[in-house]
Amino acid sequence: MDTYREVKDFARAKTYLLDGLNRAKKMNNKYLEATAYGYLGWLYRDMGNKKSAKDYLSKAYDLFKSIGAEGYASAVLQDLMMLEKEVSK
Repeated sequence: MDTYREVKDFARAKTYLLDGLNRAKKMNNKYLEATAYGYLGWLYRDMGNKKSAKDYLSKAYDLFKSIGAEGYASAVLQDLMMLEKEVSK
C-alpha cells in the first residue's frame, strides 16, 4: 500500500488503504486503524491536500495515544508539526 503512494499511484494507494482501514475497524483493532490513518495522512500530504492529511494524522495520533502507543504517537506528532510548517509557508 505504501509502495503505491511512493510511486505516486495515489488512486490505488487510497483504495487499498481505505479497504485496510475498514477491515481494521471491523476487527476492532485500534493499532491497525491508527496505522491506516497515518498512511492516509501521508497519502493526502503527498497529494497536496494538507487539510485531509492533517485530519488523518490527527486521528492516528489520537488513537495511538488512546492505546498507549506513545512511540507511534510521538512519530505522528512530528509528522503533524512538519505539516504545520509546510502549511504556514
